[in-house]
Amino acid sequence: MFSSEEPTRFGISCLRSRLLAGIVQLAELKSTKDSHNVSFSDASKFAGYTNAKGDLSEVSLKKGTYSAFVKLHIEQGPILEKGVSIGVVTAIAAPASIKVTFEGNEGHAGAALMPKRNDAGLATAKLALAMEKHVLNSGSVDTVGTVGMTIAIAMLLESIVAKVSAPGNSPNTDGIHVKLSTGVSITNSHIGTGDDCISIDPGNSNLWIEGIACDPGHGISIGSLGWKLEELGVQNVTVKIVTFTGTTNGVRVKTWARSSNGFVRGVLFQHIVMVNVKNPIIIDQNYCPNHESCPKQGSAIKISDITYQDIRGTSSTEVAVKLDCNKINPCSGITLEDVNLSYKDQPTEAACVNARGRASGLKALANCL
Repeated sequence: MFSSEEPTRFGISCLRSRLLAGIVQLAELKSTKDSHNVSFSDASKFAGYTNAKGDLSEVSLKKGTYSAFVKLHIEQGPILEKGVSIGVVTAIAAPASIKVTFEGNEGHAGAALMPKRNDAGLATAKLALAMEKHVLNSGSVDTVGTVGMTIAIAMLLESIVAKVSAPGNSPNTDGIHVKLSTGVSITNSHIGTGDDCISIDPGNSNLWIEGIACDPGHGISIGSLGWKLEELGVQNVTVKIVTFTGTTNGVRVKTWARSSNGFVRGVLFQHIVMVNVKNPIIIDQNYCPNHESCPKQGSAIKISDITYQDIRGTSSTEVAVKLDCNKINPCSGITLEDVNLSYKDQPTEAACVNARGRASGLKALANCL
């Protein structure tokens, strides 16, 4: 049985069968890293695929021991649903992907006249429509084209989104990703994805997020922050009237355990309902997956004035509040007010390290800050 046959986080498809056949050499993979700077070698070790030597050197089969691989596949399209019980694949898809960046000119949405606009968003939409037309005119019923992800960056934006969705097991698929923006509003939206429903990167201020339903996903996250030494901060963020259902996290602040002059301040999480959420409230100031790329293992990001108000519902773990701050820059001005979360009909616990502030609601919170 093979895993990682579809395009993987490392940009290589049919990876396991290629390794078994000896087409991909281990030496080529040692330097291969994903978008989070995690090496293929470390990911394999974490997944338990390595041998006693700590590598995959015994995976490849000797030449002559096999002639072909047979793959059984559940159809992902509608053809067999028309009454055909089984089919034989006569050709295989040859996917190709391309990343395109459009840069336009910013302007006031009301004052900038249409003939004078250079709108990157409209250019993106035109590209998607042109791709659709090209595929439909190809004459091949099997040829497909997909615009997988679009990210808009603006310095001033009013955004009202209806629904954003991606499979819960799809990696690195943030529903809405905000970066280098001010005055953004995200309201009245249902977001389901395989990563953060909303992620907030460096350089954001005056953000308003309200009326969001997040499921599935990793919650609403400020960060990851602090990857660069010189980095813009995040400030004046309001997140209110949000429901998280079965998500990995609820409201999260996440910073790399690296030196940085960035900051997070003036954040309000208010009127939030958790339904069976693994980590309802979490600050992780020591983020360092696989203990790589964090030479000092300490975040220099300053986190201050974070308020959690009227947070209620259920946690899928006993510890519902985790504030893991760094001794180099302890979290300050943390307020936990009317936080009432339960686990199996019992009050939840809280774990706080290097966090300073005040708390009310759960008894466990009183001794946390």
